[in-house]
Amino acid sequence: MPRQKSTHVDDPKAVGERLKRARVAAGMSQRQLAFPGCSPAYISRVESGDRIPSLQILRELGRPVDTLRPPAGEVATWRDGDLTWIRARPEWVFPIEFEQLPAAADVDAIQGARADRDSWYPWAWIDEPRGLLRSRYFVRELGIDEDQATGAAAVALGARLRRPLEIHQGRGSRLFVRPGPDGTVEVGGRCAGLEERSYDVEAMPGHG
Repeated sequence: MPRQKSTHVDDPKAVGERLKRARVAAGMSQRQLAFPGCSPAYISRVESGDRIPSLQILRELGRPVDTLRPPAGEVATWRDGDLTWIRARPEWVFPIEFEQLPAAADVDAIQGARADRDSWYPWAWIDEPRGLLRSRYFVRELGIDEDQATGAAAVALGARLRRPLEIHQGRGSRLFVRPGPDGTVEVGGRCAGLEERSYDVEAMPGHG
């Protein structure tokens, strides 16, 4: 007897692609996303479109989390309106060379990464009283000429400036920054999956 058509999933391949984008954006492996009744192998099949997840599994996979657990330590996360926020400690951030330029136009005029800097974050005020600034981030050590939105850099810059900020980075990214409790920094924003990249974690500045 042929398997009945699913009534809760119209396109298994599209569901799998969305799941994978969300997992990668959260920095989670399939093993980290797994839970009892949903193994890493099962998640792999869902992501490839080879398995239609049950409604119960979909609900569990879509459950909001309040803590991310990257190698650096526990990172609190929450929703506030249409923004998703995280709270992290600036000492967790890898080395970044911050350079304040005279004007936002000077940041925009940069043609690309400098050969003598592997982790360079030029920035300038757009409107200092409002905490509005322009930035770009060039990190050649990771094989990325320019990163378009760097939450770690926002955490570090927020700790340096110690005030609420709105960072305009790259080609249209906006990161909202504010001081958190106990020396932490909170960063908020909205996410949209545009592309996937691979990079060597071992090559990150300051790693190991």
